[in-house]
Amino acid sequence: MTPPNATPLEKSKGGRPTKFTGAQEIILACLRENLPISSSCAVAQVSKGAFFAWLARGEKEPNSQYGAFSRQCRAAISEAELSLLRTIRRAAKTQWQAAGWILERRYWKTYGKRTPLAEAPAPPSTFSQAFSITTREIEGQK
Repeated sequence: MTPPNATPLEKSKGGRPTKFTGAQEIILACLRENLPISSSCAVAQVSKGAFFAWLARGEKEPNSQYGAFSRQCRAAISEAELSLLRTIRRAAKTQWQAAGWILERRYWKTYGKRTPLAEAPAPPSTFSQAFSITTREIEGQK
């Protein structure tokens, strides 16, 4: 029996509780430090599948806690990117290589390195050429 001054609890939906509440702050902190998503999930002890499911749910339910988390993840990744770019820009004041690095990546069509591609072998023209192993060769490997 419930005590008279107790607030009614929501009925349980069953299953084990989600790790979302505890993991979200850990993941966000890791993303802000430029840790890759896979490593951020590992630190939070959450699978990448669960993480991406939360993001997908956030896209479907933008006004939910999952939607807020999705927006916070995008912001954390962008903040981390900006932090690194600022570091490179500060270095570019005294080291031209840092400025060159930005030019090569930001304006790659103009300043990117042009490395000739290695000659790749021609692809096989038929299925039999692609898998040209004979029964004798298979039997000889036994």
